[in-house]
Amino acid sequence: MRRKDCILHNMRLPLEGTHHRGNDDAWNSAAILAELLRLSREGRVVPLG
Repeated sequence: MRRKDCILHNMRLPLEGTHHRGNDDAWNSAAILAELLRLSREGRVVPLG
């Protein structure tokens, strides 16, 4: 995966640990969810479709 295509990069979140390692992927997924929830609370998430 190219870095610029990575959702972590697009959301300006750091990549924790090693890419495609179970525990690290879980932490990174949780960081994405937490950021989406934060943005949603602020009204800054626009639904697609």
